[in-house]
Amino acid sequence: MGKKNLHKALAISKDQYDFKIKWHPFLLNPLPSKQGVNKLDYYRSQFGPRVDQMGVRMAEVFKGIRVDFSMEGVTRSTVDTHMLIFLLGKRVTGTFLWNLQGKLD
Repeated sequence: MGKKNLHKALAISKDQYDFKIKWHPFLLNPLPSKQGVNKLDYYRSQFGPRVDQMGVRMAEVFKGIRVDFSMEGVTRSTVDTHMLIFLLGKRVTGTFLWNLQGKLD
């Protein structure tokens, strides 16, 4: 969601500023296992009963940027993904890495 909005902001102001994007990893939850945990159960443990309202709002926001959103399935550790992007970032720059990040997020 943030990356799509960033693209819009960059496009709007590209004539005014010269941007250089550098990716920095951030783990929202560094603890889930590689096998994953049920998303809805995890969100309920973090946010309580307001999860249902949050899900409706998130679905609206994601729909606005043409991305399907669901609280179904599992959420798992992204440490390996972050490491891959970090290592590739040492050797690869530009559009390839930017597009790869979008596919791995």
